[in-house]
Amino acid sequence: MTRLKWIAGGAVAALLVLPVAADRVAAEVIERRIASRLACAAALATAPEVTVGGFPVLDQLAAGRLDEVRVSAADVTVSRVTLRQVSVVARDLALSGGLTAGSLTADATVDWAAVGRLGGAARIAGADDGGRLVLEAEVPVRGITLPATVYADIALSGDALTVTPAEIELSALGLRLPAERLPAAARQSRRIDLPELPAGVAYDRVSATSDGLTVSVTANQKITAGGDAGRKQTCGGQE
Repeated sequence: MTRLKWIAGGAVAALLVLPVAADRVAAEVIERRIASRLACAAALATAPEVTVGGFPVLDQLAAGRLDEVRVSAADVTVSRVTLRQVSVVARDLALSGGLTAGSLTADATVDWAAVGRLGGAARIAGADDGGRLVLEAEVPVRGITLPATVYADIALSGDALTVTPAEIELSALGLRLPAERLPAAARQSRRIDLPELPAGVAYDRVSATSDGLTVSVTANQKITAGGDAGRKQTCGGQE
């Protein structure tokens, strides 16, 4: 009798596990398909990491929509700027056509060399622990030009980055002064235009980190990834 109970219990456990295992297999298959399509559409050298959220996935597939999909990719080129790391969360993702999401949020990191090329500021040194931009510059002081380190606050202004000097360090004189002590021309805010985003996507916030400029974007309306009809077909967009 005891043996029969163990066998019956094992059979019940197997019946409970099978649907979960099947759901996980379905999730892995759709994750690979989405990764392949995105890699093609964005011309990525390496397929991104894709994770499908929600359970059961089989029910979502039957409806042709996924509740949430998380994507991580490296070295993504947008408007000729290479993003070091990109993380995207897409919600209410339709699987037909070009992968249409009801909304999405994304975080990307642009290294400082690329940011410098955007604004013509070739001497961006990085960021300090306080999240300020650090620039190497030369400033006039009483008729002579001295090398200086400028610590600047950054802010998002629409589709551009506003850089405003806050402090200046003159190592030759052993001084660190507030920006108000600089000549008017040297303490003016400067604008760095950020890469153009796809239609329906807007910049949300920016922050300065040791790895580069971290940019967050959002789209609170439907947005499609996958290109035109020819691209969709090439990238496996036809269902």
